[in-house]
Amino acid sequence: MQMFTLNSIGVILAIALGLLINQFIGLDGVIMMAIFLLVSAYITSYEYNQKKSLGLYDYTRGWQNVFSNGVMPVIFAAVSGMYGIFPFLGSVASIMADKMSSEIGVIDKDVYDILGFSKVKPGVNGGISVTGTLASLTGGLIMGISAAYLFGITPSQAFMVGVCGLAGSLADSVAGHFEERGFGNKGTSNMAGSAFGGALAILLHSMGMI
Repeated sequence: MQMFTLNSIGVILAIALGLLINQFIGLDGVIMMAIFLLVSAYITSYEYNQKKSLGLYDYTRGWQNVFSNGVMPVIFAAVSGMYGIFPFLGSVASIMADKMSSEIGVIDKDVYDILGFSKVKPGVNGGISVTGTLASLTGGLIMGISAAYLFGITPSQAFMVGVCGLAGSLADSVAGHFEERGFGNKGTSNMAGSAFGGALAILLHSMGMI
């Protein structure tokens, strides 16, 4: 079993993004990102042998992956003075939800294109499954519960953070549908998903739902 590793540039960028988040919203925000990294390291090794046999095991991470997952949380942290903490939380929940979905759902045999609804091979960009969707919601709720402890949000708010994470993960899959057809790449899909999760949190907060 082999967990993912970051190259030296990736480590430097991760530290830089962490320092920015600490500057904007404090250490609790950094802890949220650390939780994402720790869970990601563990979940990457889930069903290691099966994913490796299918050619779907990817444990190397570079600065591009760090940037695409971290840039939107940093942006939402930067505007927290205007919009509050929930956009940051929704964004982080989205990257966690997407990670859980991709690492667990990838071994599901029944995978369907999110827009075309046709059956596709596991690992195809834009593919979703029941297992992956449940894993996605679980990932979002992990961050919601973490936020309840760190930021003191209510249980109902924590649940809505999880919903934002699920929605962001699905948005990532929609972007992945177009990525599979030559529009964008994994990085742009990640950013689209985390941006959607944060933007949804802004909308829900303005409606008094979070």
